[in-house]
Amino acid sequence: MNILIVKSSSFIQQDIEEAFSLLGHTLYPVIAPPADSNEQDTYLQTLITNIGDCSPAFIFSIGFFPFLSYACELLGLRYIVWLTDSYHPDYFSPAIRNEKTWLFASDSALTEELDGLGAAHVAFCLWPPVCHALIV
Repeated sequence: MNILIVKSSSFIQQDIEEAFSLLGHTLYPVIAPPADSNEQDTYLQTLITNIGDCSPAFIFSIGFFPFLSYACELLGLRYIVWLTDSYHPDYFSPAIRNEKTWLFASDSALTEELDGLGAAHVAFCLWPPVCHALIV
């Protein structure tokens, strides 16, 4: 399976990539979306090109990017996120309600809170390469 994976500075990024590879997946890395809204149109065009080039089953990121959630909703592509921080302002974006967004949190209290806020798909999970099997 092809996975478009967002590169992050997280110390576990390499472990996640290795785990997905060991599970037999092919990874296509992309940079994280820009915070500057003026650059998002260019990023979206690059993202669409990357999606066309590799036909991923989903986009995966460590940490939530509301822009990616909205883009995936428009493109009809699943966006799978592992929330590694207990709380981040982006976690409370209306984008958590998008049907194509799947949130996996390693904090059960955060999972319950996001569920209560109407997240379309949220589950407690300690290791995302295993969790993705829940939706594949």
